[in-house]
Amino acid sequence: MMDEDVLREAVYQKLRACKGVTDDQAAWEVAFHMSDWAHNIRDMLDVLDDPASISAEEIYDKLLAFCIHVPEHLHEAVNQFKRLA
Repeated sequence: MMDEDVLREAVYQKLRACKGVTDDQAAWEVAFHMSDWAHNIRDMLDVLDDPASISAEEIYDKLLAFCIHVPEHLHEAVNQFKRLA
């Protein structure tokens, strides 16, 4: 999987290249808020792919981490998207 910093920079550059995007800081914020939880998505995919191979405690920890970390980032990404154009 791609390193989160590399992912963030790639998303940022692609957003900046979009027609109508005028706010570089908002583009960076969206890229940050959509990449900072990449490790949580990987953990969720592990759970969804083969829950039988993961202990109950690991599933609990991964789900809890996802639920705590991701929603705030999604909320802020939406706010920053509104500033892009």
